[in-house]
Amino acid sequence: MNQISSRAYFKAFCLALFLGVLGSIIHFGFSIQKGYKVYLVLEMTATEKGVSQVFFNTGNGYSESESVRSDFFNLERKQILKFEVPEQPVQSIRFDTSNGSAPVEIHALAFRAVNGALIQKVPLEAIQPVSPTTAAKSTAKGVEIFIPEGVDVLDPQTSLALDYPLSNTYGNSVFVLPSIFFGIAICVLFFFFWALIRFIYPGTMIQFIGAIPSIAKKNFYLINKPDSN
Repeated sequence: MNQISSRAYFKAFCLALFLGVLGSIIHFGFSIQKGYKVYLVLEMTATEKGVSQVFFNTGNGYSESESVRSDFFNLERKQILKFEVPEQPVQSIRFDTSNGSAPVEIHALAFRAVNGALIQKVPLEAIQPVSPTTAAKSTAKGVEIFIPEGVDVLDPQTSLALDYPLSNTYGNSVFVLPSIFFGIAICVLFFFFWALIRFIYPGTMIQFIGAIPSIAKKNFYLINKPDSN
């Protein structure tokens, strides 16, 4: 590798690094702009479609006004439901898994930031029935919530045994790592495509951009060249 090519690679690396840092800053800014909402994220499977509802007690007890509903479907694969957590500190949570009679299997439960970053993982043991109309049992894949035999009330209710009160505030740290990865991806992709262009066209980047019209015209002529036969 001669001195000129070494200098060119160094300049390309510096430009790639600059674009990566700029991309990270822009990504971080857009992430903060989305806000600091917290979601209770649930992974589950169900044998029939229905509605899950989470009640958040912020000091006034459970009410429809401080609850979030999410529909689920009859699917064999896992479904992800999201419930936005109120801004006020949460004193307790009631989780009505379904409005039907079919069992629901919970595979994972966690509090996550608006960008998906993990804030707190909720152990499945924290899901506890709060009424005689609800039962729970451990399975190989999670916890199954169901209505016991002989019960006609279709209102399975559980609570989450956590350390309360819960706060939905978190720092900027949850946005930093994704923004860094985004910047690294930009840096690597730019350097890769730059090296690929240098391999195809040994001139400078400016010369390559200037040559694009002639290259396109030449390729267009070759593709549309009339058959001599």
